[in-house]
Amino acid sequence: MQKTVNGVTTTYVYDAFSNLVAEYGPIEASPCGTAPCYASVDHLGDAPADGQ
Repeated sequence: MQKTVNGVTTTYVYDAFSNLVAEYGPIEASPCGTAPCYASVDHLGDAPADGQ
């Protein structure tokens, strides 16, 4: 799913259960740079292995 506000497009990625799993946008708007920013943790409560 994508959303554009004031010319800035953000892409949202959801899993099969409709949970937000990643958000991509312009590099300057993302604290993760070019890496995906994860909005959730795994089933053990841990962040992804790369720390993003």
